[in-house]
Amino acid sequence: MEADTMSRTMTSLVGLGAGMAVMAMINRNNSTFGSRMLKRMRKMF
Repeated sequence: MEADTMSRTMTSLVGLGAGMAVMAMINRNNSTFGSRMLKRMRKMF
């Protein structure tokens, strides 16, 4: 059970990291869109 929880946590962390990387790329390409997305993310968390 513990191993399953660990793998699940790892996958979620990797997903979060990938999402952040995508956000950084979007921010470089289109700063207005990136800032809008960041504002939404801040409201969610």
